[in-house]
Amino acid sequence: LGSILCGWLADRIGHRTTLLAAMVLASAALPLLAQAQAVPGLLAAAFTAGTIYDAPRPVFTAAIAATFPEDRDRASLNAWRNFAVNVAAAVAGTAGGLLAGPLGIPALIWANAAACALFALLVWHFMPTAQRESPETNDPRAAGYRAAFHDPRLWLLLVTSLCALTCAASLFSSMPMLMAEDGLNASDYGWTQTANAGAVLLL
Repeated sequence: LGSILCGWLADRIGHRTTLLAAMVLASAALPLLAQAQAVPGLLAAAFTAGTIYDAPRPVFTAAIAATFPEDRDRASLNAWRNFAVNVAAAVAGTAGGLLAGPLGIPALIWANAAACALFALLVWHFMPTAQRESPETNDPRAAGYRAAFHDPRLWLLLVTSLCALTCAASLFSSMPMLMAEDGLNASDYGWTQTANAGAVLLL
């Protein structure tokens, strides 16, 4: 839902404004998640955090597509972006696992909120303000969207992606519980995130 919403907003209010809004919302929602004790508050904060978790992806993808018209340049830049994301994920997973014991999980969530606030400041300072696009009803892309959604291959891609991501996402809920049952702690879970990012980088 977050990816769809942020992609839609990026087309209407601009890449910079969408990223700023998402990161400010993240820096506000994550501390609530850190302090939540009751189930309704936990669910609300977790839903908000989940919505903004992948918010930058469609915005960056659109910004790269708009800035680099050549397919080769876009592919190269996206590869380096994915490389940087996974290096950061390996570092964050290791550091989070090692610090979870002495600092506690709420402190890590507060650190994540601070990182989102820093990201918002970087976007505010460095990302140029671009003219936002307001898709019109006679925009030729609208017909392209309609044709795309009548393409059975696109629906096959969407369904298989949903199945694959459901399996991948379930690891983030089931694996910690399985590890806890085996007496493993947060630092052990951090090392699994390091291994995950390392495997992505290697492959």
